[in-house]
Amino acid sequence: MTANTIYITTSEMVELFGQQELFDAFQVQSNEELNTSPINKYIENASAIIDAHISVRYATPLNEPIPSIVKRIAAAIVRYDYHNFDSRERVEDAYREALRFLRYLRDGKIDLNSIKITSQNSPRFMPDTSEQKKW
Repeated sequence: MTANTIYITTSEMVELFGQQELFDAFQVQSNEELNTSPINKYIENASAIIDAHISVRYATPLNEPIPSIVKRIAAAIVRYDYHNFDSRERVEDAYREALRFLRYLRDGKIDLNSIKITSQNSPRFMPDTSEQKKW
């Protein structure tokens, strides 16, 4: 693992949110263009945000395999960043919930090794399989 470890890939973002959303957001027409777009900076930034939050409890960067919940958190942060001018409530809610989940990880209310919830007020940031694919 290097300091540049990322927690979500562009292809995982496409799987989760759909190719068209990403093409529209980054104004590209192909996967090749998407891979050279600013999405990689958003992914690096999301990974750094996660590391900053959880480093008080976990050695960072996390080792492979990256827990699926961390991938979901990274995806929510990346999506929020590329929708920074989009007022869609759902995107903002996912971002806030991802950050709240990170605070719970940091504070020991959730154990990353077992995803054990230790507080009744824990965030509900769990994969929503009704509209999106599982990891």
